[in-house]
Amino acid sequence: MNKESMKTITYTELIFKKNIKNLRKSLPGCLSKADVAKKIGISASYYRNIENENISKYPSFEVLEKISDFYNVPVWKLFYKK
Repeated sequence: MNKESMKTITYTELIFKKNIKNLRKSLPGCLSKADVAKKIGISASYYRNIENENISKYPSFEVLEKISDFYNVPVWKLFYKK
């Protein structure tokens, strides 16, 4: 991978992605990424890309709301470092 193709991950993006992963793993039964995607109504590949830092921008507010509703947390908590 050359320098031009490497994406710079901001600290906020790192916290966001880590929080989503931790929320998913904290659920009873430890749902897969595909399970969560199906429950919130987005594609499994898109959810996987969100959690694995493979997207070039944040999800839309609509998707952020779906994620926060599913995990029963306010949207701002997805970006909050404890």
